[in-house]
Amino acid sequence: MVCTESHYSNQIYGGYSIKGAKLAQIEVPGTGGWNVWKILTATISESVSGVHVVYFGFLGKNITAGRELFNFDYWSFQKK
Repeated sequence: MVCTESHYSNQIYGGYSIKGAKLAQIEVPGTGGWNVWKILTATISESVSGVHVVYFGFLGKNITAGRELFNFDYWSFQKK
């Protein structure tokens, strides 16, 4: 669940570092404000099993020092 005023991107990696395999990318649209929350979904790009460390990479464009990207409340995985 996220909220933001601008559009950003969140990348999800599995493995032992941020340089692991990119499993998914979620585009984070502007939600209309810092207290307007939206649930976003993405499909994992490859088959994953077992226990893994998960890393989130938060990307923004034209970010000035001290500016916040978005509020990130929680995440979960669901088996299809």
